[in-house]
Amino acid sequence: MIQILNIRKNFDKLQLSYPNIKISKGQLALVCGNSGKGKSTLCEIISGFMIANSGKIIIDSQIILDCTQQNKNLNSNIFNYIHNIAQFPDFNLIGPTCLSELLFWKFNTNQDNDLNDKIKEYLIYFNLINMDNDLSILDKPIWKLSFGKKKALSFCALMLIPRPIWILDEPFTGLDLTLKNKLIEAMRTFLNGNGMILATSHNAEDYKIFNPIIYNLE
Repeated sequence: MIQILNIRKNFDKLQLSYPNIKISKGQLALVCGNSGKGKSTLCEIISGFMIANSGKIIIDSQIILDCTQQNKNLNSNIFNYIHNIAQFPDFNLIGPTCLSELLFWKFNTNQDNDLNDKIKEYLIYFNLINMDNDLSILDKPIWKLSFGKKKALSFCALMLIPRPIWILDEPFTGLDLTLKNKLIEAMRTFLNGNGMILATSHNAEDYKIFNPIIYNLE
């Protein structure tokens, strides 16, 4: 279980206060709110990329992150548990090419040598390559990719990283129906394997199939 407790963030005259959030294994928590209510800010705080005025993250009764401390480095405990997919994929992608992006995650995970097969499997699954084995996209600069393909590449990286918690900020933004359904199926598989997901959205319609716990930001 992950508990996200007492998070507050002040921006000059704007003060954001968030509800306490609990997510058990196999559950999806959905944070809903209009633009400007702080959904992306919450994702950045609990992923260790932004400090807050108060708050902490507890996983299995252990404090993993003090949200008032700057933890923007890969040695922070939070990076052993959480992977964050931002609403805008340029936040996630380090490039410069698709191949270098995937190799970065390959060599920063402790997995078996079959990871090459997994990379190809995910590239096919998220429609970045076809079954005809045309791998030319791997040498393509990331900045030349469309918005949808950038998101697809970030989803491939998400699948390669063995983290028990996914933070998905507006994950369906900019996706065509095929890619959206692919991501939904990947999320369902992850939850069925006892993964935990925190997602954000303007509305809950797309998430009904997950039977989410909903937290509304007023």
